Amino acid sequence: MIPLGNPKFSLFPFEIRCPLQGTQRWVDDKNWVLEFPELLPGGIECTFETKKIKSVAGNFLNEGEKFSFFTGGPEIEENHTFPYEGVYIDEDQIFILNLDTDIDRSSANDHIYFVVEGLKDKIGFSYVKDSVEKEILKVRTIQKTNRMILIKPDQKFPNGQKVYLVLEKGLKSKSGVPRSSTRKIEYSVRQAFRAEFSCDRVNAKAACIPSLPLTLRFNSPVSVEILKKIQLQTNDGKTIPVKVFSENGDHQYDVSFPVPLSPKSKFQILLPPGIKDDSGRTLSNQSSFPLTVFTDDYPPLLKFASTFGILERFPEAVLPVTIRNLEAENPVRLYQVKTSPDTQDKLKEQFDKLKEKGKEILNWAIGKEEKEKSNSPKQFTGKELILGSGEIAEILRYLKTIENLDSNKSIFDPSQNQPTTNDIKLQSNHGARRFEVVGIPLKKSGFHVVEMKSDVLGNSLLGINQPFYVRTAVLVTNLALHFKWGNESSLVWVTKLNDSKPVPNADIQIFNCKNEKIFTGKTGPSGTLITKGILSKNKIPHCSWKSYENGLFLTASFEDDFTFTHTSWQNGIENWRFNLPSGDYGNENVVFHPILDRTLFRAGEIASIKLVSRIKKSFGFEIPSQNEYPAFAKLVHSGSNKEYSISLKWNGEGTSSFQFKIPKEANLGTYQILLPGEGSIGEFRVEEFRVPLMKAEIQTSGSNINPSKLGITGSVRYLSGGGAGKLPVLLRTRVTLESGAYFPDYSEFSFSNGKVNQEEISEESNTGFTKTQLTLDEKGFFESTVRSIPESDTTQKLETELEYRDPNGEIQSVYRSFPIYPSQYHIGITSEGWAAVQDSVKLKVAVLDLKGTPIEGKKVNVTAFTKKYYSNRKRLVGGFYSYEHKSEVKELGEFCSGKTNSKGLFYCNGSLKTTGEIYFEASLSGEEIKANSSVWITGKDDIWFAASDHDRMDLIPEKKNTKPVKKQNFK
Repeated sequence: MIPLGNPKFSLFPFEIRCPLQGTQRWVDDKNWVLEFPELLPGGIECTFETKKIKSVAGNFLNEGEKFSFFTGGPEIEENHTFPYEGVYIDEDQIFILNLDTDIDRSSANDHIYFVVEGLKDKIGFSYVKDSVEKEILKVRTIQKTNRMILIKPDQKFPNGQKVYLVLEKGLKSKSGVPRSSTRKIEYSVRQAFRAEFSCDRVNAKAACIPSLPLTLRFNSPVSVEILKKIQLQTNDGKTIPVKVFSENGDHQYDVSFPVPLSPKSKFQILLPPGIKDDSGRTLSNQSSFPLTVFTDDYPPLLKFASTFGILERFPEAVLPVTIRNLEAENPVRLYQVKTSPDTQDKLKEQFDKLKEKGKEILNWAIGKEEKEKSNSPKQFTGKELILGSGEIAEILRYLKTIENLDSNKSIFDPSQNQPTTNDIKLQSNHGARRFEVVGIPLKKSGFHVVEMKSDVLGNSLLGINQPFYVRTAVLVTNLALHFKWGNESSLVWVTKLNDSKPVPNADIQIFNCKNEKIFTGKTGPSGTLITKGILSKNKIPHCSWKSYENGLFLTASFEDDFTFTHTSWQNGIENWRFNLPSGDYGNENVVFHPILDRTLFRAGEIASIKLVSRIKKSFGFEIPSQNEYPAFAKLVHSGSNKEYSISLKWNGEGTSSFQFKIPKEANLGTYQILLPGEGSIGEFRVEEFRVPLMKAEIQTSGSNINPSKLGITGSVRYLSGGGAGKLPVLLRTRVTLESGAYFPDYSEFSFSNGKVNQEEISEESNTGFTKTQLTLDEKGFFESTVRSIPESDTTQKLETELEYRDPNGEIQSVYRSFPIYPSQYHIGITSEGWAAVQDSVKLKVAVLDLKGTPIEGKKVNVTAFTKKYYSNRKRLVGGFYSYEHKSEVKELGEFCSGKTNSKGLFYCNGSLKTTGEIYFEASLSGEEIKANSSVWITGKDDIWFAASDHDRMDLIPEKKNTKPVKKQNFK
């Protein structure tokens, strides 16, 4: 049609009728295209009719042939459409429909409707306009467009039913293009407003357990003020107030009633009249209230403290077991064992302590003592197995089995060749319904497996006439075995439990997960043993992820006593508790370092790279063995992930050199140098750039301690020599707040980060740069001044950028930032951990000069603040909600004060009456500088996470980062 190689030839083959303009062009001599500047919306129809034109070869195009396309009728776009398909909706839900084209409103009235599952009638809609529309779009942060409509159904949807929004075939766009198919969008209407009662039960047919919470849950939020009016009434007419789960907000879903409650009792839950949810809906099952509920007796209980534990051998080991309501018709008593008078006194003392502890924790569970009945008791029995140091395989088998065995099976399987067991007979000194902690004497050292059996517990928990087995394993010993696993060598040490003294000449054995003995030895005079030849953690055999099927198992024997430990026993002594790194990632002893001739290249250039490998040893670095070198390296482009594989040849010096010719078509950006199992060890960049011919410098003049203004000087010079005289430049400056200062030797402190904010901080736009046009003097220098620097109690930052035109044709810029201090000192504060108990809060305050040198004798003051967050949900219309979030800060007063010691530190210990998030603000007497840090303070009764005991011995270097020297001081 057109000359070959001339796509811009002016020959237009079609008469085009289309509401949008496009650009015509020829792809080649036979193919013509019409390009639109953006994606076409829905409802567009374009027609093309051929003209009578003549080709280059002299042929005529058939005139009058018609072609057309259209983009379809109106369709819903997923972005900004709400609610989303498949979600629960309100009965009077308003729908935001973001369409791909303007619709014909008259067509929409006939072809958009709702259908409720099970009903034949269509439900029409009306448009949402004016203030309601604006409020909803504001909450959803949506910008209104002509293609967006808000609709609401003409009637409320029934609760719990499926609803379909139908866009019917024939729905037309404003341009007249109809839909060619029908689309149904499914939703589910939320349930009617209901209240549901729940409690824990021994089984499905039993009443509520009186010691566990009774909960009333609403399926829609209710005002906290209304929830507080709910009461639990006892059978004698007394009322028990409700407990709201959280009062940090206007509405909540749940309430509970304080426990314990009286067992075998009747209660009624009383609701205030006319209770409504946040939508104004009345309670659909209000007629079910007052709701009568019953509590059961305290359930049978037979419980050991853990599946495994260690008991001290002396004076005599006693295994506590907690019982209640077992073999209810029979008084029970401890089966008597003969002991010496001394042992009996100590045993009684241990029993008394256990009983007192039980009373303190569960005093409410101790029922009245019942009279003993005349019929003879059915004894409540168990079995005990004792294993010694020569039966390691059996010990491991029981340790693995005891955690996973079902409670309806005995651990002592008669079908297997089991060792001999001893019978245990227990009886209580109190009534059958008493909660009691009973002690089982364990007279011999060794590994004990104890299993108790109860028919009552089986009937209660299993629901069938079958015994229920409760078991534990106990190591009775006076020895403690410790193990620190190293890479080149490991340390074993043995101490006594009763006096902590070291145990010399103890026999040590170490087993892997295959139960293979890999080491034997004896402890020295200090009770220690250094082991060599044991594989490191990442090289030791790993049998499976299950307990005791990975890691090492160690035993220690001394005279008639023995003990053991496993490398998985780390609870309480994890590395992170001592601020030490944890985790094993690859071979951490072998390190690789890349050396590049440069780190910035153009495409097509050659990158020369040398890899140096060393292995870390106790006394320095060594060259690795050949089997520890990777065979190849990968160069990977960040972004596209395109890889280039490079073979590596290592020499006897532990280095490998290679060159990489960067392809001319290589992607621009960063390339990572990757080694198998090591991840990235370095990087370089490939860019298009011109070599700059000028260099700029910026400096400040004047004091940077609490200044009201600050001078700026600078210059631009040619790299070949001489200043760029009379060169016009653009200087940009601004002052911003910093998050504080940082010192590597005090990394745990928050330094000079300002006071605790007691007022809500509104969102502020970023401070813009101040632009100043300057012209350099004859020697290429300039001077300027930044004025009106704001006062601050924290460190600020002066940001500067100088822009100039380089002779190479590029616009170049140089950026520098300078600190602005409110004081000549820094103050920092830190806590012992992110959480603390309110009666033991420990803080440290540090005072340094601007170079990080400790300052002695400075008076510091620490003030406490409480900070609470509140979130409230406000219902609008049609299933939409707005949310309000705010925080409240209150000063609690001075927490502590004092002077820094010779190390610039002040230690602060104290207690608080308040719980929650507490902020501590440290200030320096006579200075404007402040610092703050927060701690989560918990009470004794409401700790929701595991409490930690951080009493420990730390080895602290005086300097965290030093050059290699002969001497380093530690504390």
